[in-house]
Amino acid sequence: MLKTGSTAQGTAIKRLMADQIKLTNSQEAGVHAEPSRKTMLIWNGHVIGPEGSYYEGGKFYITLYFPKDYPQKPPEVKFTSHIFHPNIFFNGEICLEELEEDWDPNYDVLSILLLVQHLLREPNFSSPANPKASKLFRKNEEEYKDVVKACIEKNKEDEDEIQNKKQTIGYY
Repeated sequence: MLKTGSTAQGTAIKRLMADQIKLTNSQEAGVHAEPSRKTMLIWNGHVIGPEGSYYEGGKFYITLYFPKDYPQKPPEVKFTSHIFHPNIFFNGEICLEELEEDWDPNYDVLSILLLVQHLLREPNFSSPANPKASKLFRKNEEEYKDVVKACIEKNKEDEDEIQNKKQTIGYY
């Protein structure tokens, strides 16, 4: 018999399995995530920059770390690819009220991904995690846009390099 650990962890895993089914069946464009191979409590995915935003055309990788008492507690969500944004710390951590004090246990993986994608469209300047990005956005939007586009290009280069390495070692 497979042991799931604590009751809370078992509840979290059951919920994440339901979240996975919902996400798989979703028709939402521009968001994707799936559990890691090692544990259901860590998911890897990406968010596509929303159309009409400075991040349009960008693909930004994220990792979601779910606590054992999810959905009562929110996951930690971190960008693992380059991004320049007023609400994202330099280490990739996201400053988003819905993932902190405004967490609602009814949020699921899909809604979390959509919240992150929405943040790319509409930064919250009242509590910047990256003061440099916030200041630049307010001072010179064109320069801000150039820095964001440079991040998008860097991510594309990194992704191309990874794909080339996979082909070289016969990963496919």
